[in-house]
Amino acid sequence: MLATQYRVHKTKGNFNNHIGLPLTLLQLDEDTEIAVLEMGMSARGEIALLSGIAEPDTAVITIIGESHLEQLGSSEEIARAKTEIVGGLRQDGLFVYNGESPLIEKVLPQMPQPERFRLLRFGMGQGFDLYPTAVRTEANGTYFRVNAGAGTEFFIPLLGRHNVTNALAAIAVGREYGLSDETIAAGLAAVQMTSMRIEVLKAPSGLTVLNDAYNASPTSMRAALKLLGELNGYARKFAVLGDMLELGPQETEFHLDIGAELGPDVADYVLTYGERARHIAAGAAARMAAERVLSFGDKEQLTAELLRLVQPADVVLVKGSRGMELETVVSALTGKDAGAH
Repeated sequence: MLATQYRVHKTKGNFNNHIGLPLTLLQLDEDTEIAVLEMGMSARGEIALLSGIAEPDTAVITIIGESHLEQLGSSEEIARAKTEIVGGLRQDGLFVYNGESPLIEKVLPQMPQPERFRLLRFGMGQGFDLYPTAVRTEANGTYFRVNAGAGTEFFIPLLGRHNVTNALAAIAVGREYGLSDETIAAGLAAVQMTSMRIEVLKAPSGLTVLNDAYNASPTSMRAALKLLGELNGYARKFAVLGDMLELGPQETEFHLDIGAELGPDVADYVLTYGERARHIAAGAAARMAAERVLSFGDKEQLTAELLRLVQPADVVLVKGSRGMELETVVSALTGKDAGAH
């Protein structure tokens, strides 16, 4: 979006740690006007280091989820680790964050000099500085307007309300750097998603596959299943779900909770793969007929059963943690390579 008006350099791939971020900074050309940097972490102190190196003018947190629970122990510690990003924020810089993650505001006073920067909260509800209105999902993506502005309609070629939430963060940043809403809209419409993140694929038969096999946490799993439940125009809906990894001691409970939220209003069939994901099946069995909930420890068996069940007018969501390599299921359904690129 920023590249519609500025010379921009951005983090490539996953160059987001104490080696990758300095390498990204060293790649900046003399005429680069804006650098967009990703900061990753798996422990406390890591983002504080990266923010101190980068000294950002603007910092963004999109969500506090459950990734890294195994290493950090609690959602509050994850919030502390991510909110360290404000440590290097320059005087009068802008901190843009998801207001639907209340833990950010809880830990923010613990960060260095929070009074020296400005705050902007975004989210789906009307209590935030920036929120969407008139959201509608169509086959090619999602349309929406925002509360503050001249009424421009924005479009993102992505499905799911969580992507609207992420777009709000981008809109806030674009406005901070003087982009008009029309320019922002043009940038958002040209977005290209990383592969395997709710990537809409069509099989030769006409079957629709939502490839979301890049990774999975309870938060992202719920977002994907909410999208599946909202989709219209398909004969039947299939949810193919794999293990969510690195969730720590509560992993069984997290998987059971996801299963408990499944039902005929979300999917007609649920197929799970992995030792942890069998708890998703167990949770789903309470609301769905036994023959509609199938659990597998063998990916090839799951794939064979899925190919037997699906018909051209159906839609299949495939989601699991990166280590489950569920893109092989997507490839079997579509006849195409579905790996990350």
